[in-house]
Amino acid sequence: MKHENEPEQVEENVYEEPSIEDFLFEEDDEKVQKPIIRPIFIKIIVVLISLSLLSSIFGVWIKVFNLPSFDFLERSSVLSKEEMIQEYKQAVVTIEGNGVKGTGFNISIDGLIITNSHVIDGMNQIVVSFPNGDFYKGDVVLDEKEIDIAIVNISPEQELPYLPLAEKQKGKWNISDRVYIIGNPLAYTRIAIDGKIVSEEPNGSIKIEAPIHKGNSGSPVINEDGMVIGVIYAKSIPKVGKEDLVQGFATPIEQFSKYLTEDRTP
Repeated sequence: MKHENEPEQVEENVYEEPSIEDFLFEEDDEKVQKPIIRPIFIKIIVVLISLSLLSSIFGVWIKVFNLPSFDFLERSSVLSKEEMIQEYKQAVVTIEGNGVKGTGFNISIDGLIITNSHVIDGMNQIVVSFPNGDFYKGDVVLDEKEIDIAIVNISPEQELPYLPLAEKQKGKWNISDRVYIIGNPLAYTRIAIDGKIVSEEPNGSIKIEAPIHKGNSGSPVINEDGMVIGVIYAKSIPKVGKEDLVQGFATPIEQFSKYLTEDRTP
């Protein structure tokens, strides 16, 4: 029985207090994930800028050090379509030994190769190969370091293609004469280029304006009559930062013709 003065019992609140996570919106998760796209975009921009800088730097180094532009390959392709150039190439050989490669050319039907002294320097065994794939063991019969000329003898079983020497049939060359040079520059073989004679040096060598590169040493310099007037032995080194034309230097035939015997040259 309920007494009048007895206080009424208040029913206790059974609801739980909401956590703070309940006040967060789900879209907040999306806002957190969106910035992930920005770092990827930034990385792409950085990569593109880096590639652009590397390309620019590489271009500068090419100009500074005057690396070969390889334009001579295109020129060689054009010249090599001419029948006379194809004929000249048959007598131009590759000289190899001790992992080194150089250029030479044959001047006799029974095998007499002209090259530079520095080309065969240090070669214990010399191998001479022709364009048709034939190769021969070479023996050095002359090594004249003073004029950087060497003569290598080979013993073929058949007659070989050769280049005639201008000294015996034509005579002196002239300034501005057009010439052809065939050799093994860089990693290539029997590349044909053309140029012109620009001067005669104090030591008697011929200066030629032409794209001469490493490996051209021992290359024949051929005049427009198809005769050899000299042998390439060096090239000029353009000054850093200047676009000087590359020039080659050749030993004229008359400087070493005294070493050739009548019975070994046509």
